[in-house]
Amino acid sequence: MSHSLPQQLEPTLVRTHRALVRSTSPRTGRPLGHVPLLRDDEIRSTVARARDAQRQWSEVPLRERRARLRPLQDYLANHQDRFARLLSLEVGMTRQDALRAEVLPTLHALGALHDMTGKWRHEGSVHRNWLAARFSTEHRRPLGVCAFVPCPSTPFFLPTVRTLLALLAGNAVVVKPSRRASLVGESLSELLQIARLPDGLFQLVTGPGRALLDAGLELVHFTGSSGAARRLSAAAAETLTPVMIDVAGKSPMIVLADADLDAAADAAVWGAFHRAGQTLGATERVYVHHDVAPAFEARVAKRTHELLGGPTRDAELPAVCTPSDLVRIRHQLDDAVSRGGRILAGGHRPPGAGLVFEPTVVAGVNHECICMTENTYGPLLPIMRFQDDERAIALANALPRVRRASLWSRNQRRSKMLARGLNAPAVSLNDATVVPALPSIVGGDPIHAQRLEQAIGLGLHDVTALQRIQWTPTRRQFRWWWKSDSQRDRWAELAEALANSRQTRTRALLRLGVRFRPRGRRSHRE
Repeated sequence: MSHSLPQQLEPTLVRTHRALVRSTSPRTGRPLGHVPLLRDDEIRSTVARARDAQRQWSEVPLRERRARLRPLQDYLANHQDRFARLLSLEVGMTRQDALRAEVLPTLHALGALHDMTGKWRHEGSVHRNWLAARFSTEHRRPLGVCAFVPCPSTPFFLPTVRTLLALLAGNAVVVKPSRRASLVGESLSELLQIARLPDGLFQLVTGPGRALLDAGLELVHFTGSSGAARRLSAAAAETLTPVMIDVAGKSPMIVLADADLDAAADAAVWGAFHRAGQTLGATERVYVHHDVAPAFEARVAKRTHELLGGPTRDAELPAVCTPSDLVRIRHQLDDAVSRGGRILAGGHRPPGAGLVFEPTVVAGVNHECICMTENTYGPLLPIMRFQDDERAIALANALPRVRRASLWSRNQRRSKMLARGLNAPAVSLNDATVVPALPSIVGGDPIHAQRLEQAIGLGLHDVTALQRIQWTPTRRQFRWWWKSDSQRDRWAELAEALANSRQTRTRALLRLGVRFRPRGRRSHRE
């Protein structure tokens, strides 16, 4: 089944209808296009249309939902370069980063998602509650309307896979893209048109977030800064809207004295400067053992200078998302220098490069510097020395909400023991904190499903609700909820049935009328 590429994916598109959200290139400042800004009443009506479409979509069998959404993977694979081009122009990442960090992981995850949903079981097995003389069965129902608010640094991978997961579960989806990635958000809308979804099932909205909360949602999933997450949580509390928060952490990298310094230096440069350091798992602080610190710092500085000294460096260096990112990076760097930090590489903005900040390495810092304790979300790599391995673990655990950590040592046994002491959900041993693709997410077994959920921060249990149906299989019913004098003895017998002694339990169950099936005698052949 072939489709022509939608014209809306062209980055030079200029829209004419009530365009209030303007998209510009962070590298050159050139206008790319603009999208309409919705009013409060339009957002509420948009959510209402999505809710009406969801009722129809929830009645569609899972097999048919999978069949409708399956062509998206082939379409994305056939037009991956065009999507990467739009990501590069609007978000400021390089074409190579757009492919390996946004498009290719999306293709990996979509294939794994279809394999995983093929083994979903909405209907559970029958359970018996002998205490209340009831039978019950469990199944999962779609929530209703789910809203996703992605960050501008990951505008395609996370919202696309999360949207597909919610749609496969039977929900309607509303995506509120960042103003810095509005055209990328529209490319997702055009991509989903291939699936022939019911009208209004997927909605793309731009406008005030409070209006989206007031519209009545079953779930809001937010990815972004800690400050914005706090404001969203406070607003959602007023409407009792369930919220899931996915914020960037200050991911640490620990280099022990016996580490492979060449490999560790490569990983530090990659983890800190990949996509201008604006990924949720970027390496934002490095702790290196004092004995190997000079050699490690020299290797990191050399590799950073290689990034800066290429003939096409301005074209290869990714840009940050907003001007406020530049202000924050400069403020943290100046604070580190004022406290004795030494700039080993970078530290400047290339002239005429828009929102590009050079990959910067600063050594001689400590936890008094804000670059070691506050989120940078940019291409700044601070390096701090330590004397004792346990001290390094304590320094890494000093900050909350760490998403990933990296530990480097040739001693696998000791590094695994130290890794267990890190307060991070994922720890990489002798590997970078940032993984560009998801090659391990294949198949449909529970382990791979858990990896997919960890990668996108969302799972089936998050976009569905558990419903339990109970019934009594016989006409005679023990009304345990009815308090009467005639049932006092039965409550006492029920209490005895929960005793530890097997004989006590058996006598109580017999008095309650429970009949045990006699065991058949074993036949022995002579």
